[in-house]
Amino acid sequence: MKHVTRGLVALTAVGFISGPTLANAGTAYQGDDTTNYFRNSSGNMVMQVCDNESDGYGVHGDFTFNYNRDFIRFDESGGADSACDTQGPGTSGIQGLWRHRTVEERPDAFELDVKGEYHYH
Repeated sequence: MKHVTRGLVALTAVGFISGPTLANAGTAYQGDDTTNYFRNSSGNMVMQVCDNESDGYGVHGDFTFNYNRDFIRFDESGGADSACDTQGPGTSGIQGLWRHRTVEERPDAFELDVKGEYHYH
């Protein structure tokens, strides 16, 4: 029985890795705004920030990488224009992501930015 259990765990892990959700496995949310970290059709890792709300607030992604905990703040430039901003490949330090989150920027000095939960890799 113990051998069968190991086999089921291995099959489940393989099914998850090769499943259709792999491209979305690196999505972090703040409301409807998102940041993504995924492998593109050329096999390169890319970062993406999407402002999906027409609320007048800007959005950026906080990306932290494994090596020396390097940090990249990636701003979405178009607002809620239905287009996401994408960086990479070739962006320095883009391999080896540790975590990322989506941040909705609040310009008022008395209102703090709204930070989504970190998505860990």
